[in-house]
Amino acid sequence: MYYEFSVSPPTNIKSVTTYKRRMREIVCGQMKNVFAKGRFMSPFFWLFCIVFIPLSVVYLFGCIMEIFVDTFLFPLSLIPILRVIPTAARIAVWSLTVAVGCFSCVDMVYEVD
Repeated sequence: MYYEFSVSPPTNIKSVTTYKRRMREIVCGQMKNVFAKGRFMSPFFWLFCIVFIPLSVVYLFGCIMEIFVDTFLFPLSLIPILRVIPTAARIAVWSLTVAVGCFSCVDMVYEVD
């Protein structure tokens, strides 16, 4: 028996269009998966809900933090030379969010389009 874990990669922000796409991924993909019906129908979720529910709140906070970081550093994302700074910050916040999402049993694969 093994555990398979897969994650949808985030859109790299390089323009206003990709910024809008990434915000839609966070809100309509990542945050929506916290409240997915199938998640609450699982007896495994309710068996360990004392752990999963607080971690889900932390995951939602991580998603909000990711929106804040992406919005705050968006002007630097438009300058090719300085794009490394927001990308590194985005990777750090996203990876922490994915780590918490993994332990809170949130589906990390989302289809927005």
